[in-house]
Amino acid sequence: MQEHRLPESAAATLLSLASRCHARGWAQATSGNFSVRLDAHRFVVTKSGLDKGALRAEDLLVVDLEGNPLTEGRPSAETPLHAQVYRRRPSVTAIAHTHSVAATVLSRALLAEGYVILSGFEMLKALVGISTHETSIRLPIFPNDQDVPRLAAQVDAELGGDDCVYGYLLAGHGLYTWGCNVNEAARHVEAIEFLLECVLHGRR
Repeated sequence: MQEHRLPESAAATLLSLASRCHARGWAQATSGNFSVRLDAHRFVVTKSGLDKGALRAEDLLVVDLEGNPLTEGRPSAETPLHAQVYRRRPSVTAIAHTHSVAATVLSRALLAEGYVILSGFEMLKALVGISTHETSIRLPIFPNDQDVPRLAAQVDAELGGDDCVYGYLLAGHGLYTWGCNVNEAARHVEAIEFLLECVLHGRR
């Protein structure tokens, strides 16, 4: 497994993203998972069941684009969802999966509709390619499923690599979003989490 040793720079980048989300209350205790692409065939992902506020480099492992581990350890159970994004979106190099209150509550409340509409907010301009608040994006919602490969196949069938999709929600679970680098992924997760809070407050 020598050739799959985790680069220190990738580990530092991933730990920074996880720590940033934990500090904002979006990845408490063992919730959430994070990954960074290494190359066209591999990515590094957080291991399963670990406290995101206390992650270390040894809590990360390398997997292939099918989600199979290439270094020792058990990857997050949701690794197939990360692999789906990397396979379909070659420009994506970082993924954040968070479990905020807003994402959890809204995804349950709006599951029947199948999406959350984010419209008219200035914060939309934080998303790549958007230059005006006079726009709307649709954040799809999928029913949660303990059979993660089946869930990943559903996401793949419905979203594919659509460039107009900035992320999606799992009902009663949380948000998946991504970026072409870790800074863009972090900006997207912060922007979308803010927008979800706005929608949640607006429903009260």
